[in-house]
Amino acid sequence: MVPAVQRQSAGAGGGARKSRAAKAGDWLDKTREAWEREANRALERAGRGERIDHRSLAERREEANRAGDLERAAELSREPNVHRGPERYRTLRGEASETVQRARAVERRNAAALSEREADRRQVERLSEQVRRLAEQYEQERKEHIELMSILGEHIKHVGKLTANYKALTDDLTELWQ
Repeated sequence: MVPAVQRQSAGAGGGARKSRAAKAGDWLDKTREAWEREANRALERAGRGERIDHRSLAERREEANRAGDLERAAELSREPNVHRGPERYRTLRGEASETVQRARAVERRNAAALSEREADRRQVERLSEQVRRLAEQYEQERKEHIELMSILGEHIKHVGKLTANYKALTDDLTELWQ
């Protein structure tokens, strides 16, 4: 349950000052968690696959790294977006504020980082394919070498028999000539 902002009387001066009770502890985290649950339920009821996560990019990246999901961790290695708020509509009218300019700069850097990660991913795919082909080639050559070694072994046995026959023949001829 999200606590309502409480007011305390300022006394004789009139008016009201904000209570610090609403800021105690991890109120903001609990509020964000509650929003995440409600928003994700609504998305699920609507049949949508998207989900929101109230945690920071850094927290989600650390979790992905711990889980060994390096691809997801790389996706989360970006700058947080700049919230534009109502300034977004001023941009539509051609009034680019400092916030909008910062947001655009972050978007450009994130797009460049994404592009770089995509290029890295393609390079890893190419290298993986090369490794696969080399492994297949190695296996084929290994089989051929085993076959050649078997043939060589048979030839050596045959040469051994020929050598033994030659020795026997020369021994027989030596006896005949003596």
